[in-house]
Amino acid sequence: MKSIDSQRHYSVFVSFLQIYNEKVFDLLNPSTIQPNKRGANFDNAGLRIRWTKKDQFVVENLYVFETANVNEVLELFRYGAQNRVLASHNLNDVSSRSHSIFSITVES
Repeated sequence: MKSIDSQRHYSVFVSFLQIYNEKVFDLLNPSTIQPNKRGANFDNAGLRIRWTKKDQFVVENLYVFETANVNEVLELFRYGAQNRVLASHNLNDVSSRSHSIFSITVES
């Protein structure tokens, strides 16, 4: 086990997005969450994705929250999970038919 350097500062950041009908939505930004999210028709444009010079993708205007502890991380995860779009289809009544990405970034 490695010893922990007491002089080192750690920062933890989280973001949560959903890709639904080929559009990207911020699950932690209240202004992009529609009141009728279950089976909702998301006609708005969603967020833009672009590539950086380092060949990484970036979602423009995605909220990123700095957290102070594990409880805040879990609280943001639960909040975003509640905002996911759910729509039924013939095989599953509560299928999300989407992909979600919950990102945790630790900086030292």
